[in-house]
Amino acid sequence: MRTELVQNTSKGRFVIRPAEPGDENKIFISWEQAFNKKIDRETWRWKYHTNPQGCRTMLCLAENGEVAVHYAAQVYKINFGGTEKLALHLTDNFSHPKYRWALGGKTGLFVKTSWAFLKTYLEDIPIESGFELYSSLPKAHFHYGFPGIRHYRLGAKLMYYRRFNPGTLYVKFQGELRAERKKKFTLYRCKAAEPIPAGKIDKLWRKVANKCSPFSVIRDYSFLKWRYFSKPGHDYTLYCLEKRLFGSIAAWLIFTWKAGEDRSLCIVDFLAETDSALKMLLQGLTAFSNAETIECWCSANHPQRHIFAQAGFMQEEEPLGIVPCTRCDQTGVSPDKADEFIWTMGDADLF
Repeated sequence: MRTELVQNTSKGRFVIRPAEPGDENKIFISWEQAFNKKIDRETWRWKYHTNPQGCRTMLCLAENGEVAVHYAAQVYKINFGGTEKLALHLTDNFSHPKYRWALGGKTGLFVKTSWAFLKTYLEDIPIESGFELYSSLPKAHFHYGFPGIRHYRLGAKLMYYRRFNPGTLYVKFQGELRAERKKKFTLYRCKAAEPIPAGKIDKLWRKVANKCSPFSVIRDYSFLKWRYFSKPGHDYTLYCLEKRLFGSIAAWLIFTWKAGEDRSLCIVDFLAETDSALKMLLQGLTAFSNAETIECWCSANHPQRHIFAQAGFMQEEEPLGIVPCTRCDQTGVSPDKADEFIWTMGDADLF
């Protein structure tokens, strides 16, 4: 099987291939040209190279070695109907401004690079086999991302993107609705510098895994440790509800204070054994935090979405303009199955 695709254009020869050791500095240079800002290299290495499941990257290189297109994803483990599989979270996909003359339409380099990525790293997708390149890495079952509307429209037209249905739930709590402080909550916080209760986190995941039906990212200790407490330059708090008699965790959530807003926090992730446990945890957060506003994003199909209203959160229009989209690519599985993916903002890289 081929290891690269050669694309000859009127202005030069380009090569599409998987990323190799030594490509990173070239990627950084083009990333900064594409996004017009300096890259945080420490965060980049955390995102792609310290991820327990690794990453997947496809490049399109010009004759002078410059990265014309970068198409990449972080790899997550997912629980799909009781079976562990891999998912690809698409991130940092860009084209170098210098080569955008060669990027448009179905014959463009950006689209062809995306096709090579999808055909090489996914189990099955309706792209001709000529775009599949050799890779020893295991293929993923599912891919998804959280692009803005312009990127989504391009992806929907040319790269097999499709919106999640029913969409995104965005809820907001205002401080004047703050719950009465009650001592019945057995709550505690874990900051990055403190020990994370690994065994309790894993035990809760095992209890709820089958309830996250049909599938979601596996939220075990390994995931939380990497995603939140190993990320450089970010400050997250793990907030837990503990069963008094058994010493086990009934629910947890991760929050972070929003940059530049002293009294506004965002719930990035959450997991609960029961609806009542999540309600108690949310009520504890609203009662004991001094936040004026608390925000949360999650999939509109989340089985515990209704609990936010019971805890005093109000549904509002989604403010970021993200378009969660995906395709479910295993042979014999309808792409519409992807609508049942249960996600939180922890599945994105926006916070």
